[in-house]
Amino acid sequence: MKTFLMRIVLFTSLLLIGAVLTACGSTPATGEQAAASELSPAIAAASASPAATTAATAEPTATIAPTATVAPTHTPMPTAEASTQAHDHMQMPEATATTTEMPVGAEVQAEIKLFQYNPEPLEVAVGTTVVWTNQDDIEHSVTHGTPEAPGDTFDSGLFPKGQMFSFTFTKPGEYLYFCSRHNSMQGRVNVTEVSSAAPSDAASAHTASAPPERLVIPQINLDVKPVAVGLDQQRIPEVPRHDVGWFTGSAQPGRGSNVIFWGHVLRWKDTPATPAPFERLHELRPGAEITVFSNGGPQHYQVTEQIRVRPENVAYLLPTAEEQLTFVSCIGDNVIVTGTLTKEFRLVTIAKPVTS
Repeated sequence: MKTFLMRIVLFTSLLLIGAVLTACGSTPATGEQAAASELSPAIAAASASPAATTAATAEPTATIAPTATVAPTHTPMPTAEASTQAHDHMQMPEATATTTEMPVGAEVQAEIKLFQYNPEPLEVAVGTTVVWTNQDDIEHSVTHGTPEAPGDTFDSGLFPKGQMFSFTFTKPGEYLYFCSRHNSMQGRVNVTEVSSAAPSDAASAHTASAPPERLVIPQINLDVKPVAVGLDQQRIPEVPRHDVGWFTGSAQPGRGSNVIFWGHVLRWKDTPATPAPFERLHELRPGAEITVFSNGGPQHYQVTEQIRVRPENVAYLLPTAEEQLTFVSCIGDNVIVTGTLTKEFRLVTIAKPVTS
């Protein structure tokens, strides 16, 4: 009986072991495949998600494509075209200004400032209207003629600051004028008859005239760039310390009138090692060559005379009927004097154009 029971237990154990082995054999494989099949959609979805995100981000990138279509880059094009048109338009008046029709009937502005008429002299064509504006705090006039011989062509009478006087010149010629209250103020208007046959000559003459850019006097080893200067509030010449000054109230080279330069002849006390620009001016003799460069071109002159004048003599600063250079030595107070200054005068050197 005992043996029979042991056989039953053994048989039952074998059945259980077989069931366990059967369960551990095929079922896991089927489970992994099922799990894999369940995960595949998630993995596919997950792997598809970046693709979808890329596609989504590609669309905004694609929306930038209009920027890449050079729409912004293309926008400067109308600006460039507009600037070209404006430039062409601006060139038109300049081109017409060189013709004879522009000066005739034109209006030229002049000013009265610091007891000076500016520009001086005036070069205009027949039919031009000159408008003078008083910029000084005191009354001035524009009166035809000279203090010694007043004319009757035009007379503004005294007019205050901010007021204007105009006159149209209908006949060619030279018109001198002055201020009836301040007789030292004098000016000149040169009125020329413009013919249709000479537009290029008039244009070239206007172009050739410009402020002096360089002054060369080989005999005294002077080669400088003049500095434009005027008068101060007290009507005293503004003289550069170490430079040659070109008086802006005088003519420009090539304009057929008085071109005035001034400078010191004595050295300044605080800079005794720096030569004065005109300290050798007295060495010049008649025939000495002088070259003035204006508007890029040279104009040649020769010294004709030297004179000594008192400081109060300003006749040499007035306009002249013919072209000349006038060099004026200016003596200041703050200078080193190597000897005793017994006489006070200014050395004036005159040079005339070289005629071929």
